[in-house]
Amino acid sequence: MSHTESTDAAIAAELVRTRDAVKTFLDWIANRSGDRQPLHQPLQALLRYRLRRGAISDTAIDRSQWRAHDAGREQGEAMSYALVRQAIIDRASLTATYENYVRHFSPHMIGKHINGVPIVVAYQYGGGKPGGLSPSGEWCWYLLPRLHYVMRNGDKWLAGPLAGKPCDVIGKIDIAA
Repeated sequence: MSHTESTDAAIAAELVRTRDAVKTFLDWIANRSGDRQPLHQPLQALLRYRLRRGAISDTAIDRSQWRAHDAGREQGEAMSYALVRQAIIDRASLTATYENYVRHFSPHMIGKHINGVPIVVAYQYGGGKPGGLSPSGEWCWYLLPRLHYVMRNGDKWLAGPLAGKPCDVIGKIDIAA
């Protein structure tokens, strides 16, 4: 089980403790755009089933549980950051999901966006993206908190063309290939 899946499972366990929180969570899932993860639809179905059967109590969620969840999410982002950073050093390609698309890419730079969010500049050579991906691939950037299920894929690392690399999105570069 990946870290994101275990985080989603922890969220589900917390949410099943309160009827109002579940209703809010279901509305939130229905209204999210561009950041859904594959586990959300089965999770949504499970929560609706439990809500209908009355298996969800009306007890409140302790604020410390939410703080623990936030700490877990930050730890997951740190793990993804370390994985992407090491892939740049090793010149290894990665696969991840971003905006509901599986992306195959070769990371080139990692650092902080101008607004302080961790960001990755990469050459995407496979998978999908809104509007489609050109057959030869193209330069992209990904906000790290929205990059899920990051893993090495064993593909050859691609340098990409010199033109079009979006270097201006990174305010502070941590490491570059």
